[in-house]
Amino acid sequence: MVALLLLATLIECLDDASTTTGFFPCLAVAVSFVAALAVFWLSFVEHRRSIQPSNLIISYLATSLICDSLWILYPGPSIHKLGRPFTRLFIIQTCLKLVLFLLECRGKESALSPLYRNDSPEETAGLIRSALFWWVNAILADGSKKTLQTQNLPSVPRSLSSTILRGKILRAWDQRGSLYTLAAPACVCARRDADVENKAKPEGKRTLPLVLLRCLAGPFSSAIVPRLFLTAFRYGQPILIRQAIRFVSQQHRDDDSNTLGFWILVSACSVYTGMAVS
Repeated sequence: MVALLLLATLIECLDDASTTTGFFPCLAVAVSFVAALAVFWLSFVEHRRSIQPSNLIISYLATSLICDSLWILYPGPSIHKLGRPFTRLFIIQTCLKLVLFLLECRGKESALSPLYRNDSPEETAGLIRSALFWWVNAILADGSKKTLQTQNLPSVPRSLSSTILRGKILRAWDQRGSLYTLAAPACVCARRDADVENKAKPEGKRTLPLVLLRCLAGPFSSAIVPRLFLTAFRYGQPILIRQAIRFVSQQHRDDDSNTLGFWILVSACSVYTGMAVS
């Protein structure tokens, strides 16, 4: 449906390209039409192969909704000057994207086969539900009605299963000799076979930390990027407050005031939403 609306918007845009619309809006609609076709194919494939909503589709819809909303709400030269038919079609397809985004964020627990219905809700949650911890609401709702027992709690995700973690650590411990072999100089290869055999699996002071770092490198490194974004948003907060104070204390023309106030509002939403999510 979104692809059809984008196709209609593209046709309307091409009809008015020589008068009011211009080249770049038509190019943006054409790219969006191709992306909508790709999303349709990806949704079909992901629905059959994944137990959670497609993070790529959710990211695309969220980014597209943000850009479309900024284009609609921008107080300067925006979509409203491109003609009423184009504006109506654009607003309708934005509303449909919002509906698709909400449906994609719901999850598909009811559509899963019985083999996967007992999986952890954290594994079946999508990108937005995981970022906002929305999957915890069902557990909190059950806890407000009754006392939770062990059998009432959901299963643990596979990535946090003690059995799987124990197996990974044991395999890393059996391969601990490679930690020293890779870091050793080339002259070690010329030593006697007996010395190499004795040092094949060393057990020094650094062995256990190195094994744990090698085994849990993924979970440790996954927190680096969010913390960097959190630091950037925290450093951006004083700049935002300074710009807001300067905007309130100074006088501006009506057009400049509306545009500058709009971007301050967008920056505030970005900074505080980013701080909450990251």
